[in-house]
Amino acid sequence: MKKFFTVILLVVFSLSLGSTTFAASTTAYNDITIQENLKIGVEESIVPKIEKAVELFYKNKDLGYANDLSKIMDQPILSFLQDKSTTHQNVTNLYKTYKDNYNVQVKLLENTRAENKATLKFQVITTYNLLDSPDVDTEVSDELYVLYDYDKKLITDFYTPYNYYDLSVRDQDLTLLKNINQPFSLTPELTAKMKELKVDINKVYKAQESNELTNDTISTRTSFLRPESIVIYARHNYNRVSPYSGNGRVPYLDFSLLDGAHDCTNFVSHALLAGGAGVYDTGGSGISSTGWYYRDMNNRSSSWAGVNELYTFLTTNRTPNTPSGISNPYTNNIGYWSTGDILQLGY
Repeated sequence: MKKFFTVILLVVFSLSLGSTTFAASTTAYNDITIQENLKIGVEESIVPKIEKAVELFYKNKDLGYANDLSKIMDQPILSFLQDKSTTHQNVTNLYKTYKDNYNVQVKLLENTRAENKATLKFQVITTYNLLDSPDVDTEVSDELYVLYDYDKKLITDFYTPYNYYDLSVRDQDLTLLKNINQPFSLTPELTAKMKELKVDINKVYKAQESNELTNDTISTRTSFLRPESIVIYARHNYNRVSPYSGNGRVPYLDFSLLDGAHDCTNFVSHALLAGGAGVYDTGGSGISSTGWYYRDMNNRSSSWAGVNELYTFLTTNRTPNTPSGISNPYTNNIGYWSTGDILQLGY
């Protein structure tokens, strides 16, 4: 990457969310074959049926299937996951990111039992092609934590810490996940956050559709971002060999694997996605000098992974619900910077 000679401050604030809901319009399917293979009776191991339940849920979430998980899921977590599936399908319908050649692979990473409960950690890899980009192969990897109750013979918790839905609604300290000892509870606070997320998604979509420009202050233009989500993403991906996508939709390509390149700005772009920033795809082909987006290595904006280019984009962008920034002299005044801010420092 080129050296840079400018100073930029991206100020991020929490989003004030409303409380209305939306109704997702989805097409429901039943995966009959897999559903019949989900055995709920006494088994030598709980792992196969949990893995099958994971596969069923991901098809509900990503494809709009209507697989019944009531015989393997405790009611509170089942209700939560039903809303999560509906929300994901609403996003799919809004942006028309319909998937084809879809496949789910579930890998058990950890399995710990304490008395009548088991905590399991999985890697879930989904591969697919988007219908409008059939030649682009997409792979998304999730970490999944499952709590199983032997007395109830049910899954009582099901948590993907890097998924935007879980980040927005549950917002837990991820260091606690390896020692889950309480079943999931659908509290009034969580229910309110579930509704708020839907409002946020619709606001972002409507703003992107209208593409209205604004001359509001930088704080107003970035108020939709969630700095805590940016921090969580950075802390849990900075030392990974293969970092996660910032929003589960934009693939992560490690630019440091390319000759003469580094991965710094690409990582920042994904951290912004994790904070709720919307991509600004200007519809260009090849390496575009406008917008802020990544489709694949050969179809992206130069601002996605270029230091100077990101600076130029952030300091000139006025499109709502996409990242914006300002250029200021550096100061170490207490309170001027906040956790979750993103800075480029030039010399």
